[in-house]
This record gives sequence, C-alpha cells and structure tokens, in this order.
Amino acid sequence: MAGNPTLSDFREVINKLDALIANIEEMPDSYSVGAIELRTEVLKSGLKEEVKSWKRLYGKHLNFMYKTQMDDIMDFQSDALKMLNRPIKDLEDVRQAMVAMDAIRKRYIDIDMSLGPIEEAYSLFALCDMMVTKDELDSVDSLRYSFEKLTIKAPSRVLNISIELGNNICRHYEKEQAMCPPRLKGGIFTTAAIDNIDHNPSSTTSHDSFH
Repeated sequence: MAGNPTLSDFREVINKLDALIANIEEMPDSYSVGAIELRTEVLKSGLKEEVKSWKRLYGKHLNFMYKTQMDDIMDFQSDALKMLNRPIKDLEDVRQAMVAMDAIRKRYIDIDMSLGPIEEAYSLFALCDMMVTKDELDSVDSLRYSFEKLTIKAPSRVLNISIELGNNICRHYEKEQAMCPPRLKGGIFTTAAIDNIDHNPSSTTSHDSFH
C-alpha cells in the first residue's frame, strides 16, 4: 500500500477482499455451452486462494508497521526502567533518573495514543489468516499494563530519590555537628520533587504529572 495507510484503510481493503471471496463462492459450479459442460470448482478454488494470499500480504505489511511501533515502545520502557532502577550513589545517578522521568513525560501522549491502534491492529490479523506467535500476542496484551505501571513508578521513584537525598544531606549536617537548615528538615526536597514532576505547584499527586 502506498503512502502511510491507516487501520481504516487496511480494514477497508480486507472487507473488499472478503466481499470478492464471497462473490467467487456464489459463482455456479458449472456452465453449459451447448453439449459441453465447463466445471468451475478448480477455478474458484484457485481464485479464492489467490485472494487469501493478498489478504496475508496485507496482514504482513500491517504486522510490520505495528510490531515496529510495539517494539519501539517496549525498548523505551526497558531503557527507562533501567535508568529508574539504578542505585542512587551520586548526583549522576539522580540526573539519570530525572532524564528518564523527563523522557517518559515527553513521550506519554504519543505512546498512550499508539496503544489502541496497536491492539486493534493485532485483532485484524485473524481476519487476514495470519499466524502470530504467542510471545508476540503476550507482548500486546501486557503492553498497556506495563506502560501504565511505568508512568506510576517513575514519579514515585523520583520522589523517593529526592527524599533520600534530603535525608542524606541532613545526616551529613548532623555528622559534621552542624545545624541542619530548618527548610531541609521541613521537607523542601519532597515539595521540590513533586513540583518538578508535575510542573504544577498546585498538584498534590504524582498521577497528575502527565496531564
């Protein structure tokens, strides 16, 4: 298919091919020409198989398009989780966690809008007589859940990091027998983390950070 076909384009083509198969099946099994009888079973069978091969070809193209999208989302999730799960030993680890958080925030809308079409595309494969591996189907089934889990984990992880850093700073003050600034003890790191995640000082939950 030329250009960048949508799911509606694919569905329209599949419906037309199904209608063509139905028309072939309605053809008479034989035609009489004078004393000659022409049998059409072999012709009909060959035509139907040819149309089905077209359907499978469209299905392969559909699979390539949407599996590529799914693989991209899965790779992004895997990389983001690795960055978020890194032990926090220094400020570079904190920076990496913030980078992961920012990447998730930037891609949230794009990925969220892609999940539905990917799920719909895989539901079309049955109409194309295509076989899809169990691993691939399992990946589709878990894609939305794993992404939602990531969007919940990310702000929570960053918030925990900020609290841990604040506590470490206070412990450092205490170790050096210096007075910890009241603003640190008052939870400025917690507040700052929430504001950084949400980009909205009035927000009180990490769930709102992507809206």
